[in-house]
Amino acid sequence: MSILDTVNKDALRKFLSECASVVKLNEEDLFKSTIEYSKRHDKKKFDDQLAFPILNLETIWYQSLETGIPNYTVYEDPYYFSEVWLCWSRYSRRYLKDIQLDKSLPTNISIVKDMKTVNTVIDLGCGFGYTTTALKEIFPNANVFGTNIEGSHQYNLATKLANKHNFKIVSDYRGIKTDLIFASEYFEHFEEPITHLKDVLTECNPKYMLIANSFGPKAIGHFNYYTHDNKKYPAKQMGTMFNRTIRELGYVKVETNCWNNRPVYYKRIDDDESNKSSLYHI
Repeated sequence: MSILDTVNKDALRKFLSECASVVKLNEEDLFKSTIEYSKRHDKKKFDDQLAFPILNLETIWYQSLETGIPNYTVYEDPYYFSEVWLCWSRYSRRYLKDIQLDKSLPTNISIVKDMKTVNTVIDLGCGFGYTTTALKEIFPNANVFGTNIEGSHQYNLATKLANKHNFKIVSDYRGIKTDLIFASEYFEHFEEPITHLKDVLTECNPKYMLIANSFGPKAIGHFNYYTHDNKKYPAKQMGTMFNRTIRELGYVKVETNCWNNRPVYYKRIDDDESNKSSLYHI
């Protein structure tokens, strides 16, 4: 069975059991909170008392931004696993399913098949490792890496999955030349995302990128304002600047049929590659 197959309540309980293997938590309380938090995200009626522990993390985060000192300890709260589960179940899982569909490109081939050679994959900010596990399923012959902060709960859980599914979890992407970068809900967690993007591209030089950012919406770890060249920009403006920078750094955006245009598929412009196709947008 593929890890992409289901995100039902049984899958959530299995996930929380895995979380409990790396940090002390009350699985039943976290299960109930995650269900209600997911309802809130889906704009359904929810129990605000049960969802409170997660919503409170969001409050703590944005209050810390007002002081000018981001409170990164929110990432280590066991209830943050609910946020990571939400990102997986509502977004990343769908992206990884969609890129395999023949209809994902207007040419009636999949995005995966369009990538000619993928020997190395890096899953930036891999969370608890489900996305990395899925990428190893999609590219079984590739060397697949997931990145996270060493020693964190997510890093420890992802490492357990890595040992089981034959990929690697690392704390630093530097020095890993790669064919494909996957980054789902990642760059918006950096106060200077363009600086970080440039470092990633310099160090990894990927041929392909699959990126899904959401700079605008409020969420734990997102910023109201982002910094570039010592100037602050509103979150939504940073999204536009970020996408423009990718093109300026030598990548073309490929037209896809993916839901909500996510993830965005980029190809590096090589000297011998024509970018005249109507599928490409400079």
